[in-house]
Amino acid sequence: MVGEATYARVTSVMAELGYVPNILAQRLARGRANVIGLLCHNARSAYVHDVLTGALESARPRGYGVVTILVDPDQPKDQEELLRMAVQQRVDGYLFTPPCDNMPIVLAQLHQRNLPFVLLTPQDRSLPLPYVAATDEQGASVLTQHLLQLGHRRRGIVMGHTTHHAAYDRLAGYQAALQALGIAPDEELICVGD
Repeated sequence: MVGEATYARVTSVMAELGYVPNILAQRLARGRANVIGLLCHNARSAYVHDVLTGALESARPRGYGVVTILVDPDQPKDQEELLRMAVQQRVDGYLFTPPCDNMPIVLAQLHQRNLPFVLLTPQDRSLPLPYVAATDEQGASVLTQHLLQLGHRRRGIVMGHTTHHAAYDRLAGYQAALQALGIAPDEELICVGD
């Protein structure tokens, strides 16, 4: 513990000299990067942009930065680089956006090493891994019911990309709302989107 007089003298000299602490040295000493890695396959998507904005808004007040990492889940070299980054502590944790959660080996190794990560709307929600997901099925059902209450007779759905679990949840909610009222869905109005 440093005495008050010493602390005041040191901070005064620091201000006089214009001293600015070296953040990289501080991070090295603490063993933390204060960086969260946002994994994405398509950095131009509106979804990734929204996730990045939310991550930045939450991370900055807590002293963390967010770095976007482009990943092709089908490329072993990308998976190796992710694990290397985590082991070297270049990031403190990962946010996985779909379809980046489709890397079982990476997820298993991060989990085994107790390295922090969270999956956003993962394909497989049965694994004992941390994830966050919207209530897509319920949301699509409520939306479809609302359209029915407004008197719309032709209702369709753009369910999203078929590699995303949420697309099927939304389709199930849409179909459940129609079925509850005895309405058969018009297959021509069910589309796959991006």
